Amino acid sequence: MNTTAVATIVCVCTSLAAAQPTEFIDLGRLDHPVTMSTPVHLRFAGDVAWLRFEVPRVTASSGFVDIWTRYELRSALVLESPRAMIYDNLGHRVRGLGGAGSSAQVFGSLGQEAPRRPQNIVDNDYGDVHGGCYGPFQGDDGALDAGVYWLALANGVAGFNDDWAVAVSVPTVHQPERDTTLYIRVHPPEIPFCDPDLNWDGNADQDDVAYLIDLITNPSPIDPTNACGADPDYNRDGTADMDDVRTLIDVIASGECPP
Repeated sequence: MNTTAVATIVCVCTSLAAAQPTEFIDLGRLDHPVTMSTPVHLRFAGDVAWLRFEVPRVTASSGFVDIWTRYELRSALVLESPRAMIYDNLGHRVRGLGGAGSSAQVFGSLGQEAPRRPQNIVDNDYGDVHGGCYGPFQGDDGALDAGVYWLALANGVAGFNDDWAVAVSVPTVHQPERDTTLYIRVHPPEIPFCDPDLNWDGNADQDDVAYLIDLITNPSPIDPTNACGADPDYNRDGTADMDDVRTLIDVIASGECPP
């Protein structure tokens, strides 16, 4: 089951890197199920924040790495148009992460294409209510080999080039913006994925069982209570029925995904 970790390292950022960055947030080796939340602060409008992490290989059939930023309306200095690039440990570009959602936040989904990951992010900071979700986490950005990677995060118009080179052009209106929260969610390929927190309230409990029963007994293609797309076929046998409920109860009770 996923655990949640909060990184408390303060970001030190650079505006242009011609060699491997020497100032960065080190997220370490992420070889276990984890969702990590990392506050990022840019000292200047044209700065680039660098984050370093190590992950296992993820493919379309197993394991995943999800990366996104969160738009928080309560912050007057939030990055409104962040952009990011994943670099390998030699400074070569690997994946560019563009914007998603109405707030054009960073959004990346690598690895496993099905079952979908939890859609527990929204486009505002009024709480984790269902609705307003980003695009689905379905491995749209492809596979990723095992290794050490670097994420360059900037605001506004950013040109990402090889050899760690990043150039940022931020319009004057964007200059006050400095802050965002970056999330990275990793699930290694050797561990089956079956998140029991179907209603995304942060707990795996009887409320999720009731939620699944309601999805099965009241199917609707447009369901405001399931705006983020929970799949009622929890055991993935092709049918949404009470076998899915029994599987969910077993997972909640044991903490183990079915083989």
